[in-house]
Amino acid sequence: CNNNCTFCIIPNIRGRQKSRTIEDIITEVKTMISSWIKEIQIISQDLTRYGTDLYSEAKLVDLLEAIDQLEWDFTYRIYYLYPDILTFSHLERLTKLKKMLPYFDMPFQHISPKILKLMGRFYNEDHIYMVLDFIKNNFKNAFIHTNFIVWFPGETQEDFEKLKAFAKKYEFDSVSMFGYHDEPLATSSKLSNKVDDSIIIERVWELREILEEIYDEKYEQRRKNTQVGYIHEIGENKLAVRPELHAPEIDDLDYIKTSQVLSGNIWIWEKIQYTL
Repeated sequence: CNNNCTFCIIPNIRGRQKSRTIEDIITEVKTMISSWIKEIQIISQDLTRYGTDLYSEAKLVDLLEAIDQLEWDFTYRIYYLYPDILTFSHLERLTKLKKMLPYFDMPFQHISPKILKLMGRFYNEDHIYMVLDFIKNNFKNAFIHTNFIVWFPGETQEDFEKLKAFAKKYEFDSVSMFGYHDEPLATSSKLSNKVDDSIIIERVWELREILEEIYDEKYEQRRKNTQVGYIHEIGENKLAVRPELHAPEIDDLDYIKTSQVLSGNIWIWEKIQYTL
C-alpha cells in the first residue's frame, strides 16, 4: 500500500504497492472458473489504485472489463475500493459490466473533513457524496459496505453527530465499526485530544443502535422479494444461506427452513431461490 493513513502501519509491515499484470490475473481467473468456481473475490489493500505502479495509471476498470469479457458463467465482486481517485468516467464504465456483483466495499472511516484530514485520507465529503449518489442512482440493488472508526483523536461531538447523520442519510447495508485505539507505531498514537475508552464504547453502541434500525428495515424490505443465495450450512430442517449480494465471512447469513426454498438443490454451496 502506498497510502499513509495515520492510524495504520500496514505500509510499514508489508511495503509499497506491487500490482500483478492484467494478463497474470486473467490467467488465474480462467483457472478458477474452469474449476467451476462461480464467484470470484477481487481484493487488495487499495484496489482503486491497482496498476499505478506497473502502468503509471490506475487500471482497475481495464482489469474488470477484461474479466467481464470471459465467457463462463460466473460473477465477481471487488473489495477495498477507495473513493478518492474514482471519477464519473470510472463509475460509468462500471455500470456496463455484466458479471460484477453491485457490491461496493468502500472504507470511508469517517465523513468529517477535519477527521479525514487527521486520518491522512485523500478525499473530502463532497467527493464521497458524489460517489455514493452515483452508485445508488445507477446500480440496481447496490449493496454498500463501509468501515467507521469512532472517536479518532480530535473527534468532537459535532464530528460524531456528522457521522451519525451520514449513516442515516445513506443507510449503508453493512458497516464494520471500530472504536479507536492507539497502535504504538502509527502516527495517530502521537496525536493529542485522545478520548477515554468508556466514552468510545458508549459512542460505538450509540452508532450501532442507529445501524441496527437500518438493518432491520432493510431486512423487512427483503422479505417482500424472492432471494437468491448460496447454502453454507445444513441443519435439521434448517439452512444457513448467504444472500448472493452478501460477502463471504463479512456480511450476515439468512437462516431459513427447508420449506422456504423455492428452487435449487439442497446441497452445500448450491445456489438457491428462497423466501424469508
